[in-house]
Amino acid sequence: MLQTLIQRKPRAGFSFVELIITLAIMGLLAAVAIPVYSNVTKSSGETIATDHVESLNRAVAKFSQNCWRLPSPADNSVTTDEFVVLRSIQYRFPISNPKVGSPYFDPRYNPTASSSTNDLRIRWNGTGFELLKTGTAGSGLRYNGGNEYTPPSSFPNGYQP
Repeated sequence: MLQTLIQRKPRAGFSFVELIITLAIMGLLAAVAIPVYSNVTKSSGETIATDHVESLNRAVAKFSQNCWRLPSPADNSVTTDEFVVLRSIQYRFPISNPKVGSPYFDPRYNPTASSSTNDLRIRWNGTGFELLKTGTAGSGLRYNGGNEYTPPSSFPNGYQP
């Protein structure tokens, strides 16, 4: 009988102690990885938003070179000035008065206004657009990671940017 106990093959699988140790190691790895991952996604979203603001500012510069200076002063309490500038650079000039390169920015870009400190916002400062990061007070065009693209804006007859 003792002989049979010694010759018996061990069971396949993990012991309870091995399982607990493995779960503890996985928990420690997750505790380190999750905050790092959330910081990476937050900073990458801000980087993409900064690139979007630079694209808007390039469109403003092209508009100013080909047309005239944008006369819209900055008003930090509302987003009317942001929409005026945005629609100006999105306007395609008619055939009778063509402007080289118009529209200067994609007319399908239709953001919403936001004053929430939880959002990335794009604000007009009187000479160009700037990014308001999360936690910063102020109103502007809400940046939603590029999900603001919808069918193009329509402009009324006789629209003047």
